[in-house]
Amino acid sequence: MMEIYSYDPTNKLMISKDRSFLKQALQKDDAILWVDLTDPTQEETAMLFEDFRFHPLAVGDSMAQRKHPKIDDFGEYIFLVLHGPNASTSASSEDFSTTVVDVFLSRRFLVTVHQEPLMFITSTMDVVTKNEKLLKRGPAYVLHAIMDKMIDLYISCMDLMEDEITRLEHDVLSEGAMKNLTRIIEIKRSLHRIARINSRQKNIILKMSRGDIALVPENLQKYFRDIHDHMERIMDLADQFRDLLTGARQSQIVVSSSRAAEMLRVLTVIIAVFLPLFFMAFIWLLLVSWNVDLGWKIAWPVLAFLAVVFGILYIYLFKKKKWL
Repeated sequence: MMEIYSYDPTNKLMISKDRSFLKQALQKDDAILWVDLTDPTQEETAMLFEDFRFHPLAVGDSMAQRKHPKIDDFGEYIFLVLHGPNASTSASSEDFSTTVVDVFLSRRFLVTVHQEPLMFITSTMDVVTKNEKLLKRGPAYVLHAIMDKMIDLYISCMDLMEDEITRLEHDVLSEGAMKNLTRIIEIKRSLHRIARINSRQKNIILKMSRGDIALVPENLQKYFRDIHDHMERIMDLADQFRDLLTGARQSQIVVSSSRAAEMLRVLTVIIAVFLPLFFMAFIWLLLVSWNVDLGWKIAWPVLAFLAVVFGILYIYLFKKKKWL
């Protein structure tokens, strides 16, 4: 699906989905364009070659499924690969996942390509629709708005994970269930992915914030520095959360070991208390098998007395050792 946002001094902001409209807009020297492609068709992919004349390597990269964040400078335009949180990740603290966003940026146009709808793209479209000045200022400003909202979603994901880690720390001490250990491993895997992705995206933003990219206006560089600072914070939080999860995992092991020892202690007490009874019953069976007649009135009380005495003795010894 294609969305085209065009601004020129004559017609102001215009929105279309028609390729013929795009061709007319590209012929205007004063038109500024943002073209967003969601799950592009073959015809829309061909448009990247035919209408925009992007380099085949860049277009090929935009069609690839698995790729790392990067930035390539082709002179008149730059090609970026970004990873943004997808809709399911943004709404919950479940296993973190991202969607790749391919970006083509020039002085006159911005092209974004992604395989599924993304919240930070959609919300930026709403901003452009309500405030045409954003597109009027230039494609780099629209790109900044997209990346700013993308970082906000990363921060929201970190907040959700922080709440989940707090719950896990409480559950580990109160329950110590194996499901908590599984969740700890899942969150650590998500945090590792966040840190790995943003370590690369941070380098991209750093280039855009210090004047290495000519297509980024000087007065916009400080705003990209702000995004860079947010990425630093995200990576710091990821490291802190991983440390907390490591501590929670160790607590999980300690709690599980303690409960196993407690169960073993209880079983030991039960065996120790009932062992004299089994021992006396064994002696009674031996006496009966040997035809030894001690008399019912003497044998039963003696054996019962001995069983009680041994049971009390065991309990006394356990309490003295502080096992009970």
